[in-house]
Formats: sequence, structure tokens, C-alpha cells
Amino acid sequence: MIDFVKIKVVDCDIDKLTNHPFLEFHRTVSEKTGELGTFMIASYHKCKIKVYDSGTIFFSGSIHKMFNSIKGVEAPNGDPKGFNGNEFYYQDIIEIREHICSLFNVIPECLVLQNIELGLNLNSFFNPQDFIKWLLFFEGNEFGFHFDGLYAQSIHQQYIIKIYNKGRQYGMPTNTLRFEIKVLKMQHQLNHVGFRTMGDIDLNTLGLAFDYLIKQLQKVLYYDITIQTKGIPDKQKGKLKDYKNPRYWSELTPKERHRDKKKLNALIESKSKNLKSELALLLNKKREQFNRLSETISREQFNHSNIGLNNTHLEDRICPVTGMDISMQKECSKLLSNTGLRHLEKSNLKEFKRLQSILLTGQHNKFEKTVYDMMSKQIRNYYFNNRINFTSPKLF
Repeated sequence: MIDFVKIKVVDCDIDKLTNHPFLEFHRTVSEKTGELGTFMIASYHKCKIKVYDSGTIFFSGSIHKMFNSIKGVEAPNGDPKGFNGNEFYYQDIIEIREHICSLFNVIPECLVLQNIELGLNLNSFFNPQDFIKWLLFFEGNEFGFHFDGLYAQSIHQQYIIKIYNKGRQYGMPTNTLRFEIKVLKMQHQLNHVGFRTMGDIDLNTLGLAFDYLIKQLQKVLYYDITIQTKGIPDKQKGKLKDYKNPRYWSELTPKERHRDKKKLNALIESKSKNLKSELALLLNKKREQFNRLSETISREQFNHSNIGLNNTHLEDRICPVTGMDISMQKECSKLLSNTGLRHLEKSNLKEFKRLQSILLTGQHNKFEKTVYDMMSKQIRNYYFNNRINFTSPKLF
């Protein structure tokens, strides 16, 4: 739901921050003049922290990628820039907020939002390119395409609408389309959602964010490639060629565009699979899933005394995905990993083979070199993509 943020941090002890044991600050130097930059910068779990000489502090980056980096969750294709292709639920957002508060030793109200991205990953039954390729306009501004047509955006003064193929970006096996709004002017989202600081994030404001995303998706003008021409009058068939063409729409007056948009939408509703409607249904289902999970699952918190490390508290030594004993693994491990899989193979080959047949059903990934790597990767993916189903300790 929330991805990239730019935050102004107030009431932070700069000396403690710049001497934090898990942060390494450096200052840029001009190659031409040798002058030092006006700020120090540190990287932290795919995010950046800037401390200006004036005393101003900014934190920026994807908190979704930050969460996955701390948890050790990587993209299937090993993208070094981080991974945000899985789910990012309310509990995850709250955990990462607490983590950031501990990092700066401030309360959430001291984390003042300057920019924010709101978006969702939607696992569609169709190829996302069948939707992305035929995007036309959003609120009068044409979509531009990048990265071989995998990414489309419509730029506006206060926000950018972004729609892209998340599955292709990370080499994921699912059809995953990302619908996202990058808010450039915070007043815009204040009118719809109400995020001023990280302290404003709760189920109520996140619910408003879902409403906002759904309304914006409905405004997207696109040509539905699944339109069936059988039974359509010849005159309307001739217009379909125009409706596919962004230049046609750009040359219309606002009144003419509104008229033809109604005609195109009528054809989409009556003569196609209505891909945008399917995405709206997925978005609503995602909202229901989000709310259900926030009400039913209590999850472990970060160990803030070891901030920067991937430490999680364990109540037992059972993998929640496979139901297998993991007492032979490191104390900090939560899921069945390579060590446990090797132990299982030696102690219970039949059970190991059963797990292998369940987990390794797709194509091999070149980044996993052994069968243990591949199996443990699938276990991690299952855990972070399907936590809504964790009603019992053993799913296999």
C-alpha cells in the first residue's frame, strides 16, 4: 500500500544519529573544485539518510524494499536494488514505522512526509502487457511508455500515475501488475487520504488510501484489446481503429473526448472481458484481504535493541509454512532453510521428496544453485506472499 516515502525528520539528535554503529555517513566532494558537499549521506537497507549542515534530516526510499531487505527477502531475479513485488500489509507498515522511529529515536509524529507513493501489486489472470500496451490517457494527459513498454506513466502537476509489469521486472512467475500513484504535492493526498506524518498511518487512513486508488483506476482511459467485433455495426468497427490511437484522443476537444470515452466504455462493458474492471475487483479483494489480516494476525516485532540486524523473536521451533521442526537451525531462523532441508533429507528422505515435489514445480532460477536453495526460496516466497492463509501451522 505504501512504498516510496521522503520524510523530514524533526527533533532528532544529530550527533547520536551520525555516530550510530550501523550507519556509515560520507560527504561528497566536487571533482572540479574539491569543495565538500553541504550534507552527509548514509545508505540503510535500500534507503538513504541525508543530514544537511543546516541540521535538516531527510530519510527517503521504499519502506517496502526496506522491510524485505531487513527480512532477507530478495527478488527472484536477484535485483540488487531491492524487492517490492510481494505483499506489504498493515502490520508490516507499522513494524517498519517503529523501526524507523528507533533508528532516529523519535516518535512517529516527528516523521513528516514530503512525498509518498501509494500502490498495490495485482495478480491478474491476464498478461499485464495486454492492459499496459493499450493505455491512452489519465485526466487529459497521455501515458508515456518506458523500459520496452513494460512501464507506463501519466505525469501531472501534483502526482504521477504509474502502471507497470511488476512480474516481468523481478522475474516473478505470476502475472503481477503494479498500479501506483506517486504524490508530488502532499496537499493533493491530504484532500483524499490525510497523511501528514507517519503517525497518521492507521487502518482508517489506509482505508481512505484504498478508496483513493480505486477512484483513480476508474479514471484510466484505455483500449480493451479483448473487444469482440462480432455483432458490432460497421460504423462502430471503423471507430475502433480511432479509439486505439492516442493521437486521435489528443486532437479531440474535452467535450468530444468525453463523448467518445462514453462510447468506448460502453463497448468495453458489453463486448470485452473488461480488463480494467477485473483489476478493480482485484483491488477490492486486496482491500478485504488487507483488513482481514490486520484483524486476525498478530506478528512478531523488530528487536530494536539490535537495529539494523535481521533479528526476529521466535516462540517455537516449527516452520509455519511446512510444519517441519527447525530446532537444528540458527535461533534467529523462522522458516525451514538449507540447514533444515539437509537434515530432513538425511533423517526422512520420503518427507524431503514430498516437499520437493510440492515446492519445485516451475522453472529453475539461475540464482539458486542447489535444490536446497530453490526449496528454501520457495518457502520464503510462500510465507511472504500468502500470510493471509496462515490459520494453521502446517500448510503442506
